[in-house]
Amino acid sequence: DCLPEAVCVVSLHSGNILRVNKTFSRICVKGERALKMKFIDFFQNDMKEPIEAAIRVSCSQSESKQEENSIYIGKLSTLTLYGNEEFPVYKEFEWFVVSMGANELLFSGRRTRKLRHSMTGSALTESELVDFFVNAPIALHWLSGTGLIVWANKKELDTLGYTADEYIGRNVMEFCPDEKERVLETFSLLGSNATIQNVPFKFRSKSGDLKYFIIDSNVSYHQDGTFKHTRCFIRDDTERQIHEMTVALEKKLSETNATMKDAFIRRVFHELRTPLQAMQIALDDSSINTTAVSILQGQVDALTNMMDNFIYATYFNKGQLLRLCPLKTCLRTLVKSLFEEVVKDETSNNNNNPISEELLSIVISTKTPSTVLVDQDLLRRVLGSLLSNAVKHSIRGTKIVVSIMFEPVEAKTGEGTYTFSVRNQTEKPLDPTKVQWHFQKMFQDAPSFKFKVENKERNYTTSDLAGKEGLGLGLFIAFSAAQNLGSLLQFHQTDEDEPVGSSCEVRFMFSLQLKHFESEPFFPSKSGKFVSAERMAAAAKHRSNSWVAAADSPLANMHIIESEDQQNSNQDWRIGTGDQKACVSKLAGVVTNVLVVDDSPICQKVVSKMLEKHHFKVTCCGGGEEALELLSIEPRLFSACVMDLRMPVVDGITATRRARENLRLSIPILVLSAEVGEDIKREAIAAGANTFVSKPCKSDVLLSELTTLLLNRDTPKNRGK
Repeated sequence: DCLPEAVCVVSLHSGNILRVNKTFSRICVKGERALKMKFIDFFQNDMKEPIEAAIRVSCSQSESKQEENSIYIGKLSTLTLYGNEEFPVYKEFEWFVVSMGANELLFSGRRTRKLRHSMTGSALTESELVDFFVNAPIALHWLSGTGLIVWANKKELDTLGYTADEYIGRNVMEFCPDEKERVLETFSLLGSNATIQNVPFKFRSKSGDLKYFIIDSNVSYHQDGTFKHTRCFIRDDTERQIHEMTVALEKKLSETNATMKDAFIRRVFHELRTPLQAMQIALDDSSINTTAVSILQGQVDALTNMMDNFIYATYFNKGQLLRLCPLKTCLRTLVKSLFEEVVKDETSNNNNNPISEELLSIVISTKTPSTVLVDQDLLRRVLGSLLSNAVKHSIRGTKIVVSIMFEPVEAKTGEGTYTFSVRNQTEKPLDPTKVQWHFQKMFQDAPSFKFKVENKERNYTTSDLAGKEGLGLGLFIAFSAAQNLGSLLQFHQTDEDEPVGSSCEVRFMFSLQLKHFESEPFFPSKSGKFVSAERMAAAAKHRSNSWVAAADSPLANMHIIESEDQQNSNQDWRIGTGDQKACVSKLAGVVTNVLVVDDSPICQKVVSKMLEKHHFKVTCCGGGEEALELLSIEPRLFSACVMDLRMPVVDGITATRRARENLRLSIPILVLSAEVGEDIKREAIAAGANTFVSKPCKSDVLLSELTTLLLNRDTPKNRGK
């Protein structure tokens, strides 16, 4: 160890290096790396013959028991791994060898000169030359003739997430498991002295993700013409590939939407034709009796209601909500009038099989106040759509039951929770996937997902919920209007284990917290303050001007709330505080495609708007099935997922577990849920979630947690299962 020369002990039989001194580790190759190599590997092929000749002379001296003198091998160009980056550099050494007995040889070497190059009249030092390659902004590596990675620069190691010890010295095939045939074909081309350009390869990163590379390469040969190593220049093409995948997905979705819109428009004209024909028949009646007038009035009302529904659906579909205008409302009278309208409309369109008003049953608990303050327009939209849906899908002659239950919350203010439900009998169960789909999709038929609910095969009704009868807006309007009122429409039906072919009870329900009509009417403005009844009356006359974006409505605070700094400064929370900007600045160069999964369109709009303000690209979907479908189409399209838990059909915990176990995805998953408690957090983390954030949360918190996941996605604790 004290000698100034580089010294190593080599096995005579295997040629492996057994021991090295400190100088060898410092100026040639580090000890731990050297012990994995053969001594002969440090030299080019044309220099191996003098080494072998010197070894033979040294061994013959040992066998004849002559005085053992060191044998001079000569000045040889020797491979060294320079600096901490272990950049391969050939340097000239004078080498000597002496036998140490029957099994070992001792080699010692001394540097004779330093590598210098002339560039623009000044000397280029060795360290500058190494720095040029090691810290180049493009990935570089050398491969041996057998595919071993001889060296890789910092850019390549950082891109794939490996350390030098984890990457260098291993066969390139280990990192291209899906590209073996292409690797062999490329080596065959390079071996014929060809140069390859723009050849695509997929490399597996340490986190398990695939990286798309474009490679240019040729080969450096020994003087005797044998393969020395490749010169591979590598460009990371992952971002461009993801952009192309995004464009392809958006094109596919646009084409699907266009097809659905065409079908929707055809249904609109079909629905217009029916009442117009009825009106024409009535007008052709020369007597113009009261029956004809009644038919005309009924069809005019039907057309007006259909146009209103279309306008409301358009606003809801754009992510807008109606400002609430609570008015004194008798619940029983409201429900009865709605059923009369639905029956009248259905009877005028189906004279051969009219529906009797006796089929309506209204059940209101005795303790339920008869009159409340509620936005009549929105409540009528919810109940009217559900009643119309029930009439169309019920078994003829069976009852439709509307029930209203009451639970007091605050006796002094007269507040209570009112639970509304609409029940009816269908011949077969409704497909829960399609029901949930139409809750959130204005004009689209439910697709056939690959990830089905884990239950028995059911013989679902073939009735088209998207509207062979009607425009198909009913469930969408009911769900959206219920959300506008601050509730969530839920769907239930009889036990899935009921015998196939038996009738099924279908129930839609939602709950509202309302006040008795004696209380002062209120209007939740964006500031959260109440306004007077006079202003409510004025607002009711201008409902067309009362639509606001969901992210700007009071309901947004159920999901994301402003930070204290923003509240004090009256700053728009979407612009971002200094902390938010600092978080986002760390993501420079990081792909930020986020999938937001939530069955609440309001939450989708609020979260996506906040993230988009900070230059995230956001895709939203309404449930676990749709999320798994998108992730399975192209797993590398999304860099993170924000997942709700309580969703129908496939909930967030099930979707997370399937993403980890079935799809084998390492995408960071942030759970954003109104659920609270350590048990539910542990369950989400056990399913594969990376972190848990409770609603409502501050925008700073959500942004910080998401940024942390994106920056640390390659660390073990953030890789998921």
